[in-house]
Amino acid sequence: MKKILALILILIMAICVVGCGDDRENILYKDTDFGDYLDLADYKGIEVDLSSDKFSEYYTKAMFQKLAEMNITPKISEGYVVAGNTVNIDYVGKVNGNVYSGGNVNNLEVTIGQQGSIDIPGFQEALVGQAVGEAFEVTLQMPADYKKAAIAGQSVLFTIKINYIADEHPTAQGYYSKLGYETLKECDRDVITMAVKDYLLDKVVEESKRSGYPNEVVEKIYKIERELLDKAMLAQQGKDFATYLALVGQSEEDYKKGLIENKIKPAMDTQMVVYALADKYDVTVSEKEIKAAAQDIADNSVEDNDTAQSIIDSYGAHYFENLILTEKVKDCLFEDAEYNENSDEFIDQYLND
Repeated sequence: MKKILALILILIMAICVVGCGDDRENILYKDTDFGDYLDLADYKGIEVDLSSDKFSEYYTKAMFQKLAEMNITPKISEGYVVAGNTVNIDYVGKVNGNVYSGGNVNNLEVTIGQQGSIDIPGFQEALVGQAVGEAFEVTLQMPADYKKAAIAGQSVLFTIKINYIADEHPTAQGYYSKLGYETLKECDRDVITMAVKDYLLDKVVEESKRSGYPNEVVEKIYKIERELLDKAMLAQQGKDFATYLALVGQSEEDYKKGLIENKIKPAMDTQMVVYALADKYDVTVSEKEIKAAAQDIADNSVEDNDTAQSIIDSYGAHYFENLILTEKVKDCLFEDAEYNENSDEFIDQYLND
């Protein structure tokens, strides 16, 4: 996941500096008449309320993406644990003064009140009210039928340290300097802009009506995915895809059906809208842009043998085309967006020069 997020970040940076260059025909949706499959929703002048709870969700999502791109964990390092918090803890459990097998755990995430986070009776409740950064002790009596035989029916002394509380609503205020911004306004402006763009595209996708999928594109994407997987299987495991299917006892027909229904068509729900909007806005992706984006990734790769072409071969040119075109379409939607009067304060504070 971190690799993909880094890839997207580099691509977005590349889009900002690469010109249109030589136009080319789309790899995907070439000659597709979207009128046969898609009733595109109104996309110009979409109203945005920057003060709404809905936009707050998009802001939080954009902040998390920014932090993930920089491999920063959003955390709260002071205060006290309350029900519903997700906390990162270390603990040591002892029976009769000895650490039981599996009783020394570091960096465990526990969501207070959520089943499955940790199944030691009374453990979650003991965390509530404890201070972040401090260690405390609690003795818990294990049920006689507890599934871990080593401590079933035993009195266990736990020494627990709350490392931090996960920050579920990070804001630029707490992280802008870690993200490399000189000022809070610069960071918030970028996050708000990203959130607005995501909101606008999602709204068009949600409100557009699909009546089917262009079969030639479904087949094209499947062929690309199939060829990429075949190459990856040979490179990583020394087996071709047909051999892999034989080993797992699956026919290619069943594999293809599953891939189309579970991955390709769900992705096409957004792709079709993006490419239809690209037609409306008359924006394209050039070969030069794809190569430049791939070169940027190769330049930042930890693998010495990565080149622009090897990156394209690994991900597929269609993958780059889709990501770059999506960002261009978001830019167009952003330019056409309208903001209601509740957004004036945000615009004056963050979006205006």
